Amino acid sequence: MRQYCLCLFIGLLAVAFLQSSVMCNHFNLSSECCFNYYGRKIPIAKIDSYMKTRVDCNKTGVVFVTMKGYRICVDPELNWVKRVMRALDDRDLLHLKQNSKEILSLSFTRHNASHDNNEKNDRALQEEDYWANTLCL
Repeated sequence: MRQYCLCLFIGLLAVAFLQSSVMCNHFNLSSECCFNYYGRKIPIAKIDSYMKTRVDCNKTGVVFVTMKGYRICVDPELNWVKRVMRALDDRDLLHLKQNSKEILSLSFTRHNASHDNNEKNDRALQEEDYWANTLCL
Protein backbone atom coordinates (compact mmCIF):
# COMPACT_ATOMS: atom_id res chain seq x y z
CA MET A 1 0.00 0.00 0.00
CA ARG A 2 2.86 2.37 0.81
CA GLN A 3 4.51 1.69 -2.52
CA TYR A 4 1.25 2.41 -4.33
CA CYS A 5 0.84 5.74 -2.52
CA LEU A 6 4.48 6.64 -3.16
CA CYS A 7 4.14 5.86 -6.89
CA LEU A 8 0.94 7.87 -7.07
CA PHE A 9 2.57 10.81 -5.31
CA ILE A 10 5.61 10.73 -7.62
CA GLY A 11 3.32 10.49 -10.67
CA LEU A 12 1.26 13.49 -9.57
CA LEU A 13 4.41 15.43 -8.82
CA ALA A 14 5.77 14.67 -12.30
CA VAL A 15 2.51 15.77 -13.95
CA ALA A 16 2.51 19.02 -11.95
CA PHE A 17 6.13 19.70 -12.94
CA LEU A 18 5.46 19.04 -16.62
CA GLN A 19 2.36 21.23 -16.61
CA SER A 20 4.18 24.13 -14.96
CA SER A 21 7.02 23.96 -17.49
CA VAL A 22 4.54 24.02 -20.39
CA MET A 23 2.75 27.02 -18.88
CA CYS A 24 6.05 28.87 -18.47
CA ASN A 25 6.77 28.46 -22.17
CA HIS A 26 3.53 30.26 -23.07
CA PHE A 27 3.15 32.82 -20.29
CA ASN A 28 3.93 35.80 -22.52
CA LEU A 29 1.82 34.82 -25.51
CA SER A 30 -1.74 35.75 -26.27
CA SER A 31 -4.15 33.10 -25.11
CA GLU A 32 -6.30 33.00 -28.21
CA CYS A 33 -6.29 31.03 -31.44
CA CYS A 34 -8.53 31.67 -34.43
CA PHE A 35 -10.62 28.79 -35.70
CA ASN A 36 -12.84 30.82 -38.05
CA TYR A 37 -12.34 34.25 -39.57
CA TYR A 38 -14.92 37.01 -39.45
CA GLY A 39 -16.05 37.59 -43.03
CA ARG A 40 -16.78 41.32 -43.17
CA LYS A 41 -14.75 44.49 -42.83
CA ILE A 42 -14.77 46.21 -39.46
CA PRO A 43 -14.67 50.03 -39.33
CA ILE A 44 -11.42 51.22 -37.79
CA ALA A 45 -13.34 53.60 -35.52
CA LYS A 46 -14.81 50.58 -33.75
CA ILE A 47 -11.42 48.88 -33.15
CA ASP A 48 -9.49 49.66 -29.98
CA SER A 49 -6.51 47.34 -30.38
CA TYR A 50 -5.30 44.10 -31.88
CA MET A 51 -3.09 41.13 -31.09
CA LYS A 52 -1.62 38.39 -33.21
CA THR A 53 -2.42 34.80 -32.37
CA ARG A 54 0.19 32.44 -30.95
CA VAL A 55 2.64 30.78 -33.29
CA ASP A 56 1.50 27.33 -32.20
CA CYS A 57 -2.11 27.92 -33.32
CA ASN A 58 -3.33 25.93 -36.34
CA LYS A 59 -4.47 29.09 -38.15
CA THR A 60 -2.56 32.33 -38.09
CA GLY A 61 -4.83 35.19 -37.23
CA VAL A 62 -5.27 38.64 -35.83
CA VAL A 63 -7.70 39.34 -33.01
CA PHE A 64 -9.25 42.79 -33.17
CA VAL A 65 -10.56 44.09 -29.84
CA THR A 66 -13.48 46.45 -30.33
CA MET A 67 -14.30 49.49 -28.21
CA LYS A 68 -17.00 47.41 -26.51
CA GLY A 69 -14.50 44.66 -25.68
CA TYR A 70 -15.54 42.09 -28.29
CA ARG A 71 -12.76 39.95 -29.75
CA ILE A 72 -12.99 39.23 -33.46
CA CYS A 73 -10.66 36.93 -35.41
CA VAL A 74 -9.69 38.12 -38.89
CA ASP A 75 -7.40 36.88 -41.64
CA PRO A 76 -4.02 38.66 -41.40
CA GLU A 77 -3.41 38.24 -45.14
CA LEU A 78 -6.28 40.53 -46.15
CA ASN A 79 -5.28 44.02 -47.26
CA TRP A 80 -7.86 45.82 -45.16
CA VAL A 81 -6.61 43.98 -42.05
CA LYS A 82 -3.03 45.04 -42.80
CA ARG A 83 -4.16 48.67 -43.26
CA VAL A 84 -6.05 48.65 -39.96
CA MET A 85 -3.08 47.15 -38.11
CA ARG A 86 -0.75 49.79 -39.59
CA ALA A 87 -3.18 52.58 -38.67
CA LEU A 88 -3.49 51.30 -35.09
CA ASP A 89 0.30 51.08 -34.78
CA ASP A 90 0.67 54.62 -36.11
CA ARG A 91 -2.01 55.88 -33.71
CA ASP A 92 -0.30 54.24 -30.73
CA LEU A 93 3.09 55.62 -31.76
CA LEU A 94 1.63 59.12 -32.11
CA HIS A 95 0.08 58.91 -28.62
CA LEU A 96 3.38 57.71 -27.19
CA LYS A 97 5.29 60.60 -28.79
CA GLN A 98 2.76 63.18 -27.58
CA ASN A 99 2.82 61.82 -24.02
CA SER A 100 6.62 61.78 -23.89
CA LYS A 101 6.78 65.40 -25.17
CA GLU A 102 4.28 66.51 -22.50
CA ILE A 103 6.28 64.84 -19.74
CA LEU A 104 9.56 66.29 -20.98
CA SER A 105 8.15 69.82 -21.32
CA LEU A 106 6.61 69.59 -17.85
CA SER A 107 9.91 68.52 -16.29
CA PHE A 108 11.79 71.24 -18.24
CA THR A 109 9.31 73.91 -17.06
CA ARG A 110 9.62 72.78 -13.44
CA HIS A 111 13.39 72.86 -13.68
CA ASN A 112 13.53 76.40 -15.13
CA ALA A 113 10.95 77.80 -12.69
CA SER A 114 12.94 76.70 -9.68
CA HIS A 115 16.38 77.70 -10.94
CA ASP A 116 16.74 80.30 -8.17
CA ASN A 117 15.85 77.88 -5.35
CA ASN A 118 18.45 76.48 -3.03
CA GLU A 119 20.69 73.52 -3.86
CA LYS A 120 18.51 70.95 -2.09
CA ASN A 121 15.44 71.78 -4.21
CA ASP A 122 17.52 71.77 -7.39
CA ARG A 123 18.84 68.30 -6.55
CA ALA A 124 15.27 66.99 -6.03
CA LEU A 125 14.16 68.45 -9.36
CA GLN A 126 17.14 66.94 -11.13
CA GLU A 127 16.21 63.51 -9.75
CA GLU A 128 12.61 64.05 -10.87
CA ASP A 129 13.80 65.03 -14.37
CA TYR A 130 16.03 61.98 -14.49
CA TRP A 131 13.15 59.64 -13.67
CA ALA A 132 10.78 61.39 -16.09
CA ASN A 133 13.31 61.06 -18.91
CA THR A 134 14.11 57.46 -18.00
CA LEU A 135 10.46 56.49 -18.12
CA CYS A 136 10.00 58.12 -21.53
CA LEU A 137 12.77 56.22 -23.28
